Amino acid sequence: MKQDFETVDLYKNLVLVRLNGKMDIVKEDKMLLKGLYDSIFHTYNYRSNQVKKANTAFTYSNAWKTARNLIVMQNSKVGIVDTNSTLIYPCENDEIIYTDNANDNNYYLIKKDKLFGLYLPAKQKKIPVVHTQVKQLRNGLTVAQKNGLFGMYNANAEVTIPFEYDDITEYGERNYIVTKAGKKGLADAKGVLKIPAIYDKLSNFYSFGFENYILAEQDKLNGVVSLDNQIIIPPKFAYIGTYNSNFFMVSLTEKDHLFGLYNKSGKELLPPVYRWIHKSYTENSELQILKKQDGTFAFSNQNFDQLLEEPIIEYGYIENESGLLNPFNSAKERLLFVKNKKGKFGLIEENTGSIVVPMIYDSVMQRFSDGTNTYFSVKKGKNYGLINQKNEQVLPIEYSGINLDFVFDSDSKNDQGNYTIVVAKGKKWGLVDLNNQVKIPFEYKSLQRLSYYPLFKGKKETHFSIIDEHHKILNAGPFDEIGFYESDAYNENRNALTFYQGKMRVIDDKGTFISEPVAMQPHIGFRSFNELKAALVAALDSKDDLLLKSFVDKIAPSEHLLFYLKTNMLSKNPLNEVNIPYVKDQYFQVLKRFQHNYWRSDYYNRTSLTDEIDFTLYRDGWVTNKRVADHAFGDTKYLEKMLRNSLKVNGYWISSYFMSRHIGN
Repeated sequence: MKQDFETVDLYKNLVLVRLNGKMDIVKEDKMLLKGLYDSIFHTYNYRSNQVKKANTAFTYSNAWKTARNLIVMQNSKVGIVDTNSTLIYPCENDEIIYTDNANDNNYYLIKKDKLFGLYLPAKQKKIPVVHTQVKQLRNGLTVAQKNGLFGMYNANAEVTIPFEYDDITEYGERNYIVTKAGKKGLADAKGVLKIPAIYDKLSNFYSFGFENYILAEQDKLNGVVSLDNQIIIPPKFAYIGTYNSNFFMVSLTEKDHLFGLYNKSGKELLPPVYRWIHKSYTENSELQILKKQDGTFAFSNQNFDQLLEEPIIEYGYIENESGLLNPFNSAKERLLFVKNKKGKFGLIEENTGSIVVPMIYDSVMQRFSDGTNTYFSVKKGKNYGLINQKNEQVLPIEYSGINLDFVFDSDSKNDQGNYTIVVAKGKKWGLVDLNNQVKIPFEYKSLQRLSYYPLFKGKKETHFSIIDEHHKILNAGPFDEIGFYESDAYNENRNALTFYQGKMRVIDDKGTFISEPVAMQPHIGFRSFNELKAALVAALDSKDDLLLKSFVDKIAPSEHLLFYLKTNMLSKNPLNEVNIPYVKDQYFQVLKRFQHNYWRSDYYNRTSLTDEIDFTLYRDGWVTNKRVADHAFGDTKYLEKMLRNSLKVNGYWISSYFMSRHIGN
């Protein structure tokens, strides 16, 4: 065809042209529309006040597209034709809006005189222009409103849900909540009414394993209904949630909840009389822990059978030889300490739910494992000793002190191991093996391990010396303090910092100095994270700032700890120079603001700090803290900055906030 056109818009299968002010389709050298239309658009939306105009005479940017249906305009009204010029909608509509969704779920929204319809090009079906609202959902389904009532069309433009509902909303991927006279029911995409419209509210549990269950509210009370309309729990509870992936947690009260459990068949497993219920944090444990109204604890197995008759007032994990508190145990037994109303401690085995160590001890303090047995330091009366998980005495309960820090097998060639324990007789400390044979005589006022290797600091009078497990003096000092040995990251040499009269020198594991003295003081701080939390509570409760300033001094980095800190834990980059006075000032300001704005007001729930368990563990090369819940300590503005991602350096817990780029902001 030879013809001079005013504009040309090239497509893969046709050409849109303008001649004498009118638009037409050219296909196979023929003009199909006889110049009837003022404008023709491919996928552009048309509104009466928004007409696209060609800016160039020749356009080929659409040459890769295959045009299928075209929006045409005549006298400011719009319609639709196909590419063979067949009229689908005459030009009598006010607006046509094209939506190109995935999977051929595209459609044309047609508006005429404030009423709406749809054209579904994939099926070449029309939903009539008689609706006050239309909304297409997934899978080609359309919710529409007609005469004030809602119904649903399928992808073939067939009515599946009749127009008799006040509202229709999606529920999951395959079902729809229908509302009639203020009551809710559930229908599927085929229009089958699965749950009659008799409920005030239907909600999704949004929990794995509960996809087939619906939270149903009736007369302000909650129940559970299955997708096949089986009443699992009648509407009689103020609260219903989920517990793990198999149970419903219920409460009869809106405030001061008391919880119980039901299974998915609607059987009551636990009556709603508990303040809270949770599964033990121990890996692979099935132990359930229940807090009663009187503040005591009960325990049940995976079948929710009560395991102990005696009320328990406290339970928890026991620090290991590294001073870490976490739910993991290298031995087969999974053991928690339990404390009865008489103040006596014992151990419960989580696999069986049985008491393996009776509640006869005044304290259970530390533990270590040799891979077969787990050993516990215990106190009974005024004396201390060592027992195993079978409550067999390994060291007699006759000592005045015991310390399991850094207990380690120092002779791996010995099948029975060579574990030695620091204990005290009277006011003197010494070292014994698991056969209670003395390895270091009881002649020290203080004796502490400095490493997993058999290195100790001992004090006979006023100063420390360094000795080995054979009581050989490696360096007589004198020392005011000795830090723990740390391994060099490059050559695995073990070095420690020694302090005397305000000077620090580095010493190796042979007792040889490897540096000249420099001015430095030893760090004074917290050995455990629980000790840190207790000190923070005391400081926040104090009426003056002395305790708070002391707390800040202990959780801020010192020259001692910065000797070992070379990497920023948060950014993984080398640690820049640290201005210690500035860090302490910022720490004080943050905690002071928290004390004023939250601690001394009703805005903060103190149990977020005091009651949640803080586990401590090795993670990515650091010793740090971790919570299973309430990771922000109940406050994202102040406490989370100070306490989350704390770290233990050379035996002391400090805040890592000084490593944050936000400090001071």
